[in-house]
Amino acid sequence: MATYTTIELTDLNSLIRSYGIGEGIKLTPVSAGIENSTYFLETRLQGRSDSFVTTQFWVLTIYEQRSTSDVAFVLKLHQWLRDAYLPVAHLPAPLLAAGKLAQQDANTVLSIQGKPAALFEKLPGSHPERITPRHCAAVGTTLAKFHQACRDFPEQHPNLRGLQWVTATAQTQLQTGQLQPEEHDLLLSVLDRLNPATDELSSLPQAVIHGDCFPDNVLFKGETLSGLIDFDNACTDAALLDLSIAMQAWCFNQDQQADPEKTQALLKAYQNIRPLTPEEQHAWPMIQVWSATRFWLSRLQFWATSVHENEKHSGHPKHPNHYRAILNHALHHPIGLPSH
Repeated sequence: MATYTTIELTDLNSLIRSYGIGEGIKLTPVSAGIENSTYFLETRLQGRSDSFVTTQFWVLTIYEQRSTSDVAFVLKLHQWLRDAYLPVAHLPAPLLAAGKLAQQDANTVLSIQGKPAALFEKLPGSHPERITPRHCAAVGTTLAKFHQACRDFPEQHPNLRGLQWVTATAQTQLQTGQLQPEEHDLLLSVLDRLNPATDELSSLPQAVIHGDCFPDNVLFKGETLSGLIDFDNACTDAALLDLSIAMQAWCFNQDQQADPEKTQALLKAYQNIRPLTPEEQHAWPMIQVWSATRFWLSRLQFWATSVHENEKHSGHPKHPNHYRAILNHALHHPIGLPSH
């Protein structure tokens, strides 16, 4: 979350007047994050009686690099997951003349200064400060239910940072001449491993995936998972990729070492709901290389840009060295699957 695009409360109120959620009374910018502009919105809805007032809390996201069709996909996916009773945010929508809610589609996406935007219910809970195996198990269970719920989701969306992006970006980085010698050698090793495995990885079971299931995109109340948020990287790709992304995000400590208790808790919980196919089990070591490379390259790319542009944005990109270490771990010591 961050704020690159500014909007005044009065301007926002004119946009949400038809949503039936009342009037915005407080709009607070959120500084943390990288890609989007984010605000917390407090609204007040007056009931028929003067003594009855409903106060609600929302998250406003302005998408800096996404199209209206991208955001419409996210809104439809949100509603689909809500209908499947997953812990995702309620979405307000414009009220029609008959008092019914409009169907979530491109016509319900807000436009703020020419950029698509959306309003989400602010879910209860907070990001865990100290991740425990129980947190990891809850993530594994929820992610498996997410993938199962999306088996029949009627739409697809390409992964803009999928395997093709990873290999192309790796080639570009090799040609820049800006990599350290060890980084250059690491990328060559990655391509030597990924290129022969492209057909195998591309044929893995597909699903709509979250694509960014990091601790700052999951909310907890204690050790109970209360919310899965930030779906702007959701796309159609290998479900196994999503599992690897989550494992590397939740189960590696700050010293870039995997915590065996956490990894086993997350992987066991996932497979209790959705057992992996034999093809997925075989591809598991290689998918770890793919997911680690994806986040190392994207952070390397953004970090270099933010340094060259003198940190012009208010977001604070995470340093790529963390994922470089996780990538080395995936290449030389991939995490094994739990034994049954």
